[in-house]
Amino acid sequence: MATPYVQTYRSTVARRLAVALMGGAGVVLVGLAVGGDVELLLRWGGAVLLLGAIGWVVYWRPALHLTDDGLQVVNPFRTVEVPWGALEEVDGRYGVRLVLLDGSTVDAWACPPPLGMDRARGKESEAATAVRERWRREEATGRPAGPEATRFVVRPDPAAVATLALLALAAVVTPLLV
Repeated sequence: MATPYVQTYRSTVARRLAVALMGGAGVVLVGLAVGGDVELLLRWGGAVLLLGAIGWVVYWRPALHLTDDGLQVVNPFRTVEVPWGALEEVDGRYGVRLVLLDGSTVDAWACPPPLGMDRARGKESEAATAVRERWRREEATGRPAGPEATRFVVRPDPAAVATLALLALAAVVTPLLV
């Protein structure tokens, strides 16, 4: 059985920010727990956990996956699966923006834009270039067309939203109760 093709793009800077936020939150929580100040831990634990969760949702989770069937854009609160046949244009000047046949756009949070003079010179991001090259190869192979080949799927991620909402509530309420 052949291994399916998957190429993944993520922002290295964003991943480092995520590690800093999640690691910092962990260090603070462990410090409060080891310090034995239960009141302080209960009062500010929700806010510290919220910072760690923001690191995970906003900086760690986003990714752009190129597969045999199309693209999977994982953003903080939703995932969009775009078949190759649904693409109309790829814009890479400010990261990766996919323009779909129905006129809608999908921005990939995980793909950083080119920096400084590269952007000023009109260069595209590395991920946008890879998407465009793969898209052209897929078009050249004559993949099937039609409604199924152009239908993209948007899946919201209620777990990420619920996690942040509950931790935000805890960050606001617990200092008032303790």
